[in-house]
Amino acid sequence: MKTRPLLSACWVFSVAAPVASAQDLSILFVTQVPPPGVSETVTSIGGNHLPTVEAAPRGGDLMIRYSDGYIRNLTREAGFGTAGSDQVTGSIAVRDPHVHWSGQKAVFSMVVSSANPSADRWQMYEVSGLERSAAVSITPVPGQPANFNNVQPCYAPDDRIIFASDRTLDGSLTTYPAIDEKGTGRINTGLWSLNPQKDDLFHLEHSPSGSFDPTIDAYGRVLFTRWDHLQRDERVTGANAPGGFDYASEASTAPGTAGVFSDIYPDPLTATGSELGLHFDLFMPWTVNPDGTDLLTLNHVGRHEISPAFARSRTDANLRDFIPPVTNSAKTRASALMQLTEHPAAPGRYFGVDAILNGMSAGRVVSLTGGTPGTNPSAMTLQVFSGAGFIRDPAVLTNGTLLASVATGPNTSNSSYGGPGFPGGPAVMPPIVILDPNQTLSPSNPFLIRQATAPANINTLNATFLPPMVVLGDRSVINYGSTGTLTFTGPLWQLQPVEVRTTARPVVKASTLEPAETEIFYQAGVSPTALRAWLRQNELALLTVRNVTTRDGADKQQPTNLAVPGGTSTVAADGGPTYQVKSLQFLQGEYLRGYGLTAPGDTAPDPGRRIKAVTMRPIDGVSQTATGAPEGSVNVAADGSAAAVVPASRALSWQLLQPDGSSVVRERYWLSFKAGEVRSCTSCHGVNTKDQAGHTVAVNPPAALRTLLENLKQTEPSLSETNNFRIWSEATLGTTLNADADDDGDGISNMVEWAQGTSPLVRPAQPATAMTLEFNTLNGERLPSISFSRSLTETRAQMTLEGSSNMVDWRTVARFGNSPGISQQYDLTSTVQPGGATERVTLTSRIPAKMSEDRFYRLRVSTD
Repeated sequence: MKTRPLLSACWVFSVAAPVASAQDLSILFVTQVPPPGVSETVTSIGGNHLPTVEAAPRGGDLMIRYSDGYIRNLTREAGFGTAGSDQVTGSIAVRDPHVHWSGQKAVFSMVVSSANPSADRWQMYEVSGLERSAAVSITPVPGQPANFNNVQPCYAPDDRIIFASDRTLDGSLTTYPAIDEKGTGRINTGLWSLNPQKDDLFHLEHSPSGSFDPTIDAYGRVLFTRWDHLQRDERVTGANAPGGFDYASEASTAPGTAGVFSDIYPDPLTATGSELGLHFDLFMPWTVNPDGTDLLTLNHVGRHEISPAFARSRTDANLRDFIPPVTNSAKTRASALMQLTEHPAAPGRYFGVDAILNGMSAGRVVSLTGGTPGTNPSAMTLQVFSGAGFIRDPAVLTNGTLLASVATGPNTSNSSYGGPGFPGGPAVMPPIVILDPNQTLSPSNPFLIRQATAPANINTLNATFLPPMVVLGDRSVINYGSTGTLTFTGPLWQLQPVEVRTTARPVVKASTLEPAETEIFYQAGVSPTALRAWLRQNELALLTVRNVTTRDGADKQQPTNLAVPGGTSTVAADGGPTYQVKSLQFLQGEYLRGYGLTAPGDTAPDPGRRIKAVTMRPIDGVSQTATGAPEGSVNVAADGSAAAVVPASRALSWQLLQPDGSSVVRERYWLSFKAGEVRSCTSCHGVNTKDQAGHTVAVNPPAALRTLLENLKQTEPSLSETNNFRIWSEATLGTTLNADADDDGDGISNMVEWAQGTSPLVRPAQPATAMTLEFNTLNGERLPSISFSRSLTETRAQMTLEGSSNMVDWRTVARFGNSPGISQQYDLTSTVQPGGATERVTLTSRIPAKMSEDRFYRLRVSTD
């Protein structure tokens, strides 16, 4: 990853909320009857999308509180819900309000009890009429998956709705539901994107253990939490496993045999030979573009920056368990970062909850800084608020006030996720409070919406929560679940407060290629746009890595000395063995693991399937398998690069293999790619500032990508492109530009702007000129002096300054490019501009203007 400076932002919390308009401080929130358990409920950390009465007792509503304290029950006004105590057909539970950019409407999820409880599903609705005197209207969102649970919706910048859903990948109910990687609970399949007006649905990102709480940040990225649990199936280990088996395929009719299963990826669960075993379980902040491209952890932040301690992968003497420095202490670590929201006045500063209490996804308030795109992960900081209470659903208002749903509890700032279950702790940590992650709240201790006050001192973040903002009377409800009658009397939980306000739509940037990869497209003569179209048509993506032997210098948990046979190597200074890496193997997640067949002859497995890793299947028409390597492998080139065409919208992972096919380094996350995406990485484990050998980020044009593109061009001639300007515009701007056009209307053609290092899509604030003509006076004579800008990075742009006496016959004054040259009648001076990407060129004639044959000048641009 390239190192970029950290951008700081000022942020302030008010001690008392200042006077604001009713619109500014209108708060939308939901009420919820407390669920009877802590596992797979509407507020649990996982499996919270279930629509059953036990998971989401009916009786809550969508509410709004105005600045003067007046409260309206919006769902009841719109005719939804049951006023009496008996929650039968027509009763509701409500969750996840998200306000539109206009501030005039909101989208939320609601489950309505029917006469057939097995058919009940969380569905998305829109509410309008939020003004105090307006009539409320609530309507279902059209085009959403009707047979699945759709929760946690938010509006994209183009008004698509992004949401989490348990919809299967193909929309079939035969393999429903998806089972999480623990093998114990139902889970969503990731984020989806819907255009309700066009009934247009696509899978934004595939998450085998679920994604949660999507929102759009100020930079147009979808920010969300993902459960990363990439490990082998712990449920089928040991003798007499609970009926675990593998289906022969993902087909609904595929057979399976009791007790017959296999796991090949990632590391074994327990120590085997030189491998120490892997248990992986994190809730990390992720981002993805609204079109599904560029899925990655927030700014590529990793376990080393956020997570608690974790173990090394092998017995190699130079590898180390990761133990955070004592100065960073347990307070700066989080393993369950949930419910992220952005400070409205400080873009790139996020607030969330470290969900110590799994059953209620509640815990301590945290602040994450350094979210501005391009900020180096090493500059990102996570801080914990010191304060009492079990906290969830933080929201920052436009006046700086922090709101949250808070239940009475101890000071959670020193709490832990279960204590000494990680290397080195807690002996090296400050005193911590061990909390039961599955504890419950008494009926007299509800989550209530409260304001917090906090000083602006970044080193002493104290959150003192004030008395509840909303006071509602007790409610008595009776729910009728599959396990019996559920009775509750008491105050309802108040959850998920959001301010009703107008918000500027962020500008979404297109996914583009960096110069190293663009150089390969030049060399191969391939059109990025044509390639993306071909990939999109075939539900494929392309992934390339510049140097697989490099890893971030902080990562001493997997082998640090890697070498390509006969090629490059990256060796750390800490000793240890050097591993030869010949190929990169891809694995794809398929829903093949089933449960419930306990003996031969059983024919009634439990519903649903868990994902398991299998080697990437061959792709029709693409020849890329490494010679002599296991299935799903591609060659690592001498420069350390690798490239592969991979299936889109499918969770993938990968590992580096030695010449004998054994694994050396494994990826720790599942990732998915959008159909048509061309994705480049600098290394298999992103480098912050230095790799394990002290080198900076790899910038080599990946040779493996050139080989792949040239092979594809042989079978797909339509990918060919020889116009370098067109390749540049498609690679770096994400669009095909006409060279002679002027897309930004600044009076300079697109191609000239390319050559001069300016953007043909961004009109400058001041009037632009392609070149300037001035006169220098020397010994009383006026000497013509022509100046213009020239890109130092776009070396394929040929710039020629020409002179003429009659505007018909032109001669070359100076040429820049592959065959540079300057007329002897001119002197050249140049100045490199800040940033080093362009230079200002000045050509001054030695012949006075009155004697020169060059009375007119023009600047001509071509490609080599």
